[in-house]
Amino acid sequence: MSQSIDSLFNEIKGKLTVEHLKSITVDIINAYKNKKYSHLRKYKHALKINEESKTEKLFSILIKKYHPDRISFIQKQVDQLRENNDYEKLLEVRDTYFFTIKAVDSIIDESIEFETEFTFDSEDFGYREKNIYEEDNFGESNLEFEEEYNFVSAVKNLFFGGLDIEISESDLRNLDGSLDLSDYDLSNISGIEHCLYINELNLSGNNIEKIGKLAGLMRLQYLFLSNNSIENVSPLENLENLKELDLSFNEISNIHALKNLKSLQYLNLIGNPISDYSVIEYLIERGVIVIFEDNILT
Repeated sequence: MSQSIDSLFNEIKGKLTVEHLKSITVDIINAYKNKKYSHLRKYKHALKINEESKTEKLFSILIKKYHPDRISFIQKQVDQLRENNDYEKLLEVRDTYFFTIKAVDSIIDESIEFETEFTFDSEDFGYREKNIYEEDNFGESNLEFEEEYNFVSAVKNLFFGGLDIEISESDLRNLDGSLDLSDYDLSNISGIEHCLYINELNLSGNNIEKIGKLAGLMRLQYLFLSNNSIENVSPLENLENLKELDLSFNEISNIHALKNLKSLQYLNLIGNPISDYSVIEYLIERGVIVIFEDNILT
């Protein structure tokens, strides 16, 4: 050991302050606000974060790690590590929280976009090739959708490429785990209401205005809707299991419906014309990490 465990412990306790965490968090928020996503990926490389690299999820990971509200938790963790004489873990804590923004900025971004893994595969679908002359013998009609590119079209593209495959309501109900349809140029999400068993959904980077079809997805815990054209969030008010919600870069002014989200832990509202900050204040008092335009950190 080049440094005694007591010396390392005292170094961490001396440097671990709200101001230090705030400086990191503000840098992360400003990078996200200004869409300097390569800078966020540099944090990913610096911290050896192995989670998938989609920007909105990476941002939430970084915010939850460095937000000043977590300082009490981090300090208790450090105290416990010292009590357990865990030198290696204390080193990890030091490396995780003590670096300069300049050092992060100097990292060369060599990121590779990773595909999202799902807990299902094509065998979960009861699909067959279309035959317009064939009767449906199973008592369940296949979904009829407009010819426009929509949610079901995106699901087809994600799992079956360009194959002309029919997808039924039961096929959509077979989906569970996470579903990532970010940057699919979607505006119509009809059909998503049948995906009752997914717990993580990413619809960021689309052209979505109406989200009423999400109202019944009661198992959702993680929902990413950044960079769309959403104004009304009232369909989300009964999603009682929702823990993380990213609504950044939309057209939302009224967020009163979000007061009802009892499981909420993280909310991103950057890039929205919020008209009433009372709900934000209420959520922060309840312990929710809320990221919004004014960069007010508690």
